Amino acid sequence: MPQNLSNPQPFDYQRGMPDDDGMRFVWATAQNLLHSASSRASDGKFPLALRAVSKLSVALAYAIVFEEMTWRQIRRVQTTQ
Repeated sequence: MPQNLSNPQPFDYQRGMPDDDGMRFVWATAQNLLHSASSRASDGKFPLALRAVSKLSVALAYAIVFEEMTWRQIRRVQTTQ
């Protein structure tokens, strides 16, 4: 979770990755799982590739929930100031 919720860091489109630690972790995990799935699929290990894609979907779902919770907290802080 970002340390300073009153000053959120936007997605860094230049570098192609989120600009806070929590989203960086999710982004790196998603990239690793996608790479793992593609390499296993090219090796003919489709069940392992499907498992990696399944984990990727769970990681992305957590990212969406995390982002929504963060923005709700930011809005709450902004309305109380």
